[in-house]
Amino acid sequence: QPPRVTFTNEPLPHQAQGQPVVRLLSYNVLLPNSVDGWWLYKTYLPSTPDSARTWASRQALLQDAMLEADADVVCIQEASGKSEFRKDFEFMFERGYDGEIAAKG
Repeated sequence: QPPRVTFTNEPLPHQAQGQPVVRLLSYNVLLPNSVDGWWLYKTYLPSTPDSARTWASRQALLQDAMLEADADVVCIQEASGKSEFRKDFEFMFERGYDGEIAAKG
């Protein structure tokens, strides 16, 4: 059978049958980080408060979304090689994930 994508809050059929499940999250973080996220600011609406434009604010939103997913494997897209990856995504490491930035190609 070809793979399929299912969006549900109910157990998947293979979960109900006791088969192993691997949850994968692929998340595009749009390059914000604590070191070099300058270009991202132009994507905010003028009405966005300055407090919501900070890395700390964005990091908190990412943390909530990524940890709530409770995925087994997390692929973070558009993380910057200029960032302090371990520091920026410390919440993932604290939850038991491990990771690194991989080069394109």
